[in-house]
Amino acid sequence: MKGIVFTVKHRHSFPKLARHSRDIKTFISKNILKIVLLFIIFIGVYVGAVSSKSIENETRNIFDFLFLTNLSTRKDMSAFSVFCSCFTADFIFLLAAFILAFSVFGVLFVPMTIAFKGFGIGLCASYVIGRYALSGIGFFIMCILPGAVLFLFTLVFLSDESINLSLRYLRLSFLSPERETHLNIYIKDYLVKSLVAFVFTIASALLDMTLWMLISGSFSFE
Repeated sequence: MKGIVFTVKHRHSFPKLARHSRDIKTFISKNILKIVLLFIIFIGVYVGAVSSKSIENETRNIFDFLFLTNLSTRKDMSAFSVFCSCFTADFIFLLAAFILAFSVFGVLFVPMTIAFKGFGIGLCASYVIGRYALSGIGFFIMCILPGAVLFLFTLVFLSDESINLSLRYLRLSFLSPERETHLNIYIKDYLVKSLVAFVFTIASALLDMTLWMLISGSFSFE
């Protein structure tokens, strides 16, 4: 008697889950410094938002060129003036991260730099939302947040490279120079990546300017 044998293939999802888990772990291990820098920014944003009410208007006005807090003064600006204002506020932090890469102190001060930028974003968000309520929420999300997010990712990208180069200078200070024989190669690579970050900073300022010119007229900042 002949019989028919059926074989059922079982689909095992465990290998796929294991592969995805390894991919996630690999991604985290390769980008751990960027993740830490993003976390530092979030801490700065939180501190800026919480401390906004305790900062006096005079102090806030002093740092207005770094953090967008006085919206009414920008309402009558030309498009070029708005671009210059936005670009200057971002470029200062980018320049600080760039210069600190060539110092052994960059390992310490670059995270402080991006934390201060996050502080400014939190301060701006708290001020705009606290003063203009729902209108401020809409304005912040539509006009300020897109350019801020683009620049923050740009700043994290350059800060990661800056800290790595600073670590090489730090090793040069305590170890023999032979341990960093390819330093010139890393510097050239860093300069190229800094140029890319500079282009994205310009793009961020252009985005800020465009959104400001298109959206700010729909809001009242009196």
